[in-house]
Amino acid sequence: MGQVTKRGRVWAGMTAALVACGAQASLLQNGSFEDTVGGVGGGFSHCYLGGDCSATAVSGWSGNAPLISSSSSPWGGPNQLGNWNPGFGSLLIGLQNLMYIEQSLTLAAGTYQLSWFDAGRAGYSPANYNVSFDGTVLQSLHTNVYQAWGQHTLTFHADGDGVLRFGGNTVGADGTAFVDNVSLNLVSLDTVPVPEPSSAALLGLGLAGVAATRRRATQRG
Repeated sequence: MGQVTKRGRVWAGMTAALVACGAQASLLQNGSFEDTVGGVGGGFSHCYLGGDCSATAVSGWSGNAPLISSSSSPWGGPNQLGNWNPGFGSLLIGLQNLMYIEQSLTLAAGTYQLSWFDAGRAGYSPANYNVSFDGTVLQSLHTNVYQAWGQHTLTFHADGDGVLRFGGNTVGADGTAFVDNVSLNLVSLDTVPVPEPSSAALLGLGLAGVAATRRRATQRG
């Protein structure tokens, strides 16, 4: 094996630093859906984004899925399902029918890890939903009625900026998949190979030889 060049060490150090930062803070904005303008209200303690409560906005996200209070009894008391973590907060998203929520991300080319929690609405029907990035489905999921909260994790490659979307694909029956506590972290950046020192030295000798030949030809002329 050849030695690592100084440039290679610097790039590796930058990558390690970025990975460390990614492990500490999610690259997503408002992954817990707690930062809102308007909030939820009414007897069902929910609001369809861009719909019946158009004044309500969830920072960083857009879409038309319902923003739901975690204690809403008409929605089956999402925080009463098993494995609920109080750290999730008081609001969550419901992926119902063909509704969705998405966030535009500014990313460098590299590998990323996405994680989130989901659960199944009590008393209604099972639900299906997709997780996609930049139009490509990363995973298709299914939640059962009364399903307890559980974590999902997947790793994907991004060539750069794109849109992360959680979208329901259940039609009718009022089935709802609850989603909360979404996070995105950098695993590694794409790197440009750095020439080995031996290769660089050979290239330098070759260029020096060409230059010497040209000088001799000039002197003879």
